[in-house]
Amino acid sequence: MYLREKYKVSSYLEFEEVRVFCLLSIDETTLPKANTNTKNGLRIYRSIAVNREEIEVSTVFTD
Repeated sequence: MYLREKYKVSSYLEFEEVRVFCLLSIDETTLPKANTNTKNGLRIYRSIAVNREEIEVSTVFTD
């Protein structure tokens, strides 16, 4: 576990050729101001970064 706070936790996994970092948060301040999807009154933000290039995928996954 990389970070553990009251409203957010982050971790990473290291593989042979890649490091996977994940952040799970219910703290609204961790969301970017723009590009947030609202579903059922909740603000949702999901992204994937490859070689430090971020792809926002909040609207791609619905579950």
